[in-house]
Amino acid sequence: MSRLLVLLIFLVVHPLGHAEVVKVKAPAERSRVVVVRPLIAMEPTTGEQAESIYPKALLDRVFAKADLEVIYLEPSYWMDKEVRNGGIRCREMTERGYKDGILAKDDRILNLVFVSNLNEEKEPTAEAEVNGNVCYLSLGGEGAKADLNQVALSLAHEMGRCFGLTKSKRSDRRPNLFGEGTIPQRLGIDALDKAQIAAIQGSPLVLRRLEFTEPKRAAEYLINDQFGNAPASLSDDNLRFQLGLSVDTKIPEGGEDRETWIQEQYQNVPTEFTAEEKKTVVDTLTRIEQKLAGKWPMLTRVPWHIMPVREG
Repeated sequence: MSRLLVLLIFLVVHPLGHAEVVKVKAPAERSRVVVVRPLIAMEPTTGEQAESIYPKALLDRVFAKADLEVIYLEPSYWMDKEVRNGGIRCREMTERGYKDGILAKDDRILNLVFVSNLNEEKEPTAEAEVNGNVCYLSLGGEGAKADLNQVALSLAHEMGRCFGLTKSKRSDRRPNLFGEGTIPQRLGIDALDKAQIAAIQGSPLVLRRLEFTEPKRAAEYLINDQFGNAPASLSDDNLRFQLGLSVDTKIPEGGEDRETWIQEQYQNVPTEFTAEEKKTVVDTLTRIEQKLAGKWPMLTRVPWHIMPVREG
């Protein structure tokens, strides 16, 4: 059997918004991306939805020096009256969303939940936990005419919290996303200091546009698969098939022994790329980008995380 490449690809049907030109790399040329998964809260009986808006260009500008592009996936819906109306605290909503399988637990995905009310605020308001992967955004209540710049500032600030940002430690009192300044200044290209840029680039939510995943991390992705069927949920026959084992291979029936066995087996699945294989992958992706850039530009801008697995 030839070497198998497992590609973890986030697919985007079409972009929501367009990035503006800035005096740094254009968004499509940046080396890092954050994948935002919008969820629009909806009242189940009436179908009333929370208002939503996607300020991509302004976010791409403020995160420009972190070499980061914001990519929105297609929106999904969260059918829950309390969530839609902001009737419970954000932490309770997050716990409910995780439990019900609505929110992505994967720390490489940023969940953006649009709600109709946050803390009774009449202006655009966002809320997120530091180093979390869920951000709640209200445009200011029913019928509110939200200012795009204020929406972008609220969202950028709380996305920053998810990235682990704190207030700027600069002493020159320059405008900063987490400090002083007018809204346009706090959303400017120079609105992040070096420590904040480093924190963004070190966040699990910030993905390399192209990554050759090292074996240990690749094994963790396989064991904790959130896009297909995690190994722990597979039947014995399916496990043998995935691992290339003979039909008479004995597998522990359950409990900790089975879990330990699965982890040990999958640690041996990923392997290393050779330099020649990396070059082949880069050449192939370059050709894909050339072919698709005209019709599906966003498809060429999503992150490719690629791992090789052993033969058999």
